Amino acid sequence: MKTICIHQPDFAPWLGFFDRLVDADLYVVFDDAQFLRRGWHHRDKILGPNGSQWLTVPVQKKGRFDQEIRHVIIDDSTDWRRRHLRTLESVYSGRPGFEKTQATLASIYDRRHERLIDLNLDIISWLLSTCQIDVDIKMSSELGLSSRSSEKLVDIMKAHDGHRYITGTGAKDYLDVDIFTEQKIEVHWQDFVHPRWNQGTSSFLCGLSTLDTLYHGASVSKMLKREEAGLESIDGG
Repeated sequence: MKTICIHQPDFAPWLGFFDRLVDADLYVVFDDAQFLRRGWHHRDKILGPNGSQWLTVPVQKKGRFDQEIRHVIIDDSTDWRRRHLRTLESVYSGRPGFEKTQATLASIYDRRHERLIDLNLDIISWLLSTCQIDVDIKMSSELGLSSRSSEKLVDIMKAHDGHRYITGTGAKDYLDVDIFTEQKIEVHWQDFVHPRWNQGTSSFLCGLSTLDTLYHGASVSKMLKREEAGLESIDGG
């Protein structure tokens, strides 16, 4: 049974994103989905002095309301890369994984990507390697599909001979499961139990970027193999 995960290439995703890929044979990068200005495509959360805070990649938006993720251009009118690294240093300096994680991220930023998707996929590839996840990757745009919503997901599954679609529970609000059932495709709902690591705070913050895990020197590969105690089950949408 071939298991496929179809998901947008978010910026420095949280552990729940990679938890799906542990069980997948193929990750289809949903690069021809619409870019969401208030979504996770160009930002994620890190630890802040008073809780969580956003780490955001500025992108060109004016006159580009309906653009697909693959077409989004990074806005380099400011030195956001240096600002990111300074912010991360102020938050994570002295933590067990700081030196290694900061150096790797800085080397990725040094590539000066023009498109957001190229930056995101470079970061995702690095995190996949760190998580010790070996999964094939394809781009949904290569299929040239004109269908939309659940129909498009089913068409992607069929194009890649997929039998099992893995998705987060957040998709329950919009996914048309009947269409999958009609095509004999099983929908598997991810039940992600968020692991805990030492954040050096009095209360643990769930749902932060996987960068937080690495800066604190935690073993993401062990966590995703369910070898550490979970904190609580949360939405992996």
